Amino acid sequence: SEREKNSIQLNQGQTFTMKCQTADNKKDNFSLFARHPGKDIMVFYDKNTNSFTIEEQYRERVSISGSIQKITMELKDLQLKDSGLYLGQYSKFNLEKNVEEEEEGCAILLHVKEVNKMAATEKVKTGAGASALSEPQILVFALTACTLVIVFGLMLWVCIPK
Repeated sequence: SEREKNSIQLNQGQTFTMKCQTADNKKDNFSLFARHPGKDIMVFYDKNTNSFTIEEQYRERVSISGSIQKITMELKDLQLKDSGLYLGQYSKFNLEKNVEEEEEGCAILLHVKEVNKMAATEKVKTGAGASALSEPQILVFALTACTLVIVFGLMLWVCIPK
């Protein structure tokens, strides 16, 4: 399956769209996690009830479309606090092994820029090699990406039969 790029930078007030898909039509559940700096479950889909549950703090700004195999989530009116890592995860219960099996559907690192500061920053940083991200932001993104690689590596190590 084709994955979206791993990071995106948007301005306050814009809409963030994330698409997740799986080829396995036997998946029972889908969870969309937002990590900023805590871990929130934004959206949960249950195949048994054929319904999406959107957490209260996101209900006014999140819309979901598509089927469980190909879900599209839109987060409207972005705020600075929305910056973080968004993970879509599919799961199904394996009756033979009596375990919940999980599969990553998508992962995107979102950075929301403040609109007013952006204009001033762009005026100052116009030379060759100018970056839209500050050094601390780049460090945070690099550390988050490394953490993500380690977590997925550990998940694979634990989940793959020996």
